[in-house]
Amino acid sequence: MHHDKCYDAAVDAKICYDVAWEYIDGYKWTCSNGTAVCAEKQTACKTALCACDAAVVQCWSRHPKPEKKLKCNHIRKLPLPYRFQH
Repeated sequence: MHHDKCYDAAVDAKICYDVAWEYIDGYKWTCSNGTAVCAEKQTACKTALCACDAAVVQCWSRHPKPEKKLKCNHIRKLPLPYRFQH
């Protein structure tokens, strides 16, 4: 949820063009001591998206990796209006 809001904030602040663009505008980064480091010389949008992704990865790193992947045993459809909310 925070990750989506981070992406939305980049669009709302006019840093990125639109929501769809967030998912196709690749950025550059490196890994230093197990931490994602965003490249300095890139567009403001790429920098913002990289920061959002680096933050969520840092959050995930504070939690243990699941020992097994759970599978859904049924598909639950959400009501149409709920699917289009942010």
